[in-house]
Amino acid sequence: INIRALSVADTSDFGILRIIVNDPARAYRILKDASFTVSETEVIAVQVSDSPGGLAAVLEQMSEANLNIEYLYA
Repeated sequence: INIRALSVADTSDFGILRIIVNDPARAYRILKDASFTVSETEVIAVQVSDSPGGLAAVLEQMSEANLNIEYLYA
């Protein structure tokens, strides 16, 4: 399983690892079998130009479409 992107957050009691993988069904099964708490969520991927304002342009379009960002992966 290849990890394409990830995000890590923690609290005083536990950590949250959000991962984007190439085989979500297999990753889900492996983590569940290892007794991890697992959930799946659909995401969208957007290619951002590597130039000043590249991300801002994408965010502006999303704002105009009334789309909210809950998590951002890099």
